[in-house]
Amino acid sequence: MEIRDVVIPYLSAKSAYNESATLLLNVLEQFQSNSFLATNILLQADIESLVRQLAVEVYQCQNTNISLLNAKKYVSGFQSLEQLILKGKWENDIPINFYDSVLRSKYINDSQLIAADEILNKWEVAKRSLNDNLTSSYKLLESTVF
Repeated sequence: MEIRDVVIPYLSAKSAYNESATLLLNVLEQFQSNSFLATNILLQADIESLVRQLAVEVYQCQNTNISLLNAKKYVSGFQSLEQLILKGKWENDIPINFYDSVLRSKYINDSQLIAADEILNKWEVAKRSLNDNLTSSYKLLESTVF
């Protein structure tokens, strides 16, 4: 299970996400014991905790003069995630293409990257083939009509 093998060790390695890793372990235990109500409640709490922690990090990165404590105060000042995300003072995203984002991440399985690359290559081959067929059909029509 990737959650147990990849996600939890990653979260546990960072002190800011330690609590979330513990909560995620509890989510898995509740799920395995078919306690779906508890699973859903714990999962929602964990997601909110992760989003808020990520918001603290993003806010601090975007406002380098602000301390960690002030970034936490800012994020905790929003009652809901909706308010935090929609009404928070966030800078525009920096666009990164798919391949750059994959290369910058250590936590994407190579098999997934290879599969994505194969799909992209097949799409590009199909696109070239369609373009070639359309061009040759157009030329054939043009030579017979005119």
